[in-house]
Amino acid sequence: MAENKFNVGDKVKVTNVGGVFSTYQEMAQIMDLKNWNEGNRPKNNSIAFIVNVQQHPSFNETVIYGIESKDGKNYIMSEYALQKVESGSDFDIDRKSYSIKLKDMVELFTSYDKKAELVNEINLSDVIKISRNQLNEYYDYSDAEQRNFINDNFKIDGTTTINAIIELEKISGNVLKSWIRKNHPKYFLKSEFDFSNFAEKYGYHLTTQEEKEMLGFIYCPIVIKSNGKYKNKGFYLTEEVKWKLVEENDGSQTLVPIKK
Repeated sequence: MAENKFNVGDKVKVTNVGGVFSTYQEMAQIMDLKNWNEGNRPKNNSIAFIVNVQQHPSFNETVIYGIESKDGKNYIMSEYALQKVESGSDFDIDRKSYSIKLKDMVELFTSYDKKAELVNEINLSDVIKISRNQLNEYYDYSDAEQRNFINDNFKIDGTTTINAIIELEKISGNVLKSWIRKNHPKYFLKSEFDFSNFAEKYGYHLTTQEEKEMLGFIYCPIVIKSNGKYKNKGFYLTEEVKWKLVEENDGSQTLVPIKK
């Protein structure tokens, strides 16, 4: 059996994307790579961490590695395609670009609260005027019910109320709904968070490599979802522990990790 060049936790640079195993689903399951997707390939010169090391079952002298990129995605790589990155090198990941600090999270949720306050302050009876192009667009994508509503609540020059815009969106199909939300975003507050811009700026991980080890985790315990139904809307919790959401005596909610 071959000796592995890298160990779990090592920081590496991808030097040859040709060394990716992009269809090795069985190995992805063996390595427990939660964010591995068939056909995905990392970028050359991208930075990642080793999260799993395995001997190739068909080639005794071949070691392959499960890696986790900055955005939380997993790949399976050949040893020759990776280069170890020493701390402090040109390819070292700055903490600001890799993990989300507490003050950053406060900034994120505070900005969301401000947006919520702004929407709540809107006077629904205020008269507004949309363009004739927008009005024609809404009419073209409307069914009989929606056209009747437009005829009753919109003037031919586009004059209407904020409330009419909101009510039209409620009775619209997906296409018209998307046009209305796109043209009048400040009138529609999403019930879900959107972390996409924040993740692009700071990364998907809530802890750095060093921090997660200090906390006692092998993998980053909490990561912004980078795929699936709740991509950029929720958090992935590592499965190396069990998670329990409990309520304290003061009514606050606490997420508690429990060792398996």
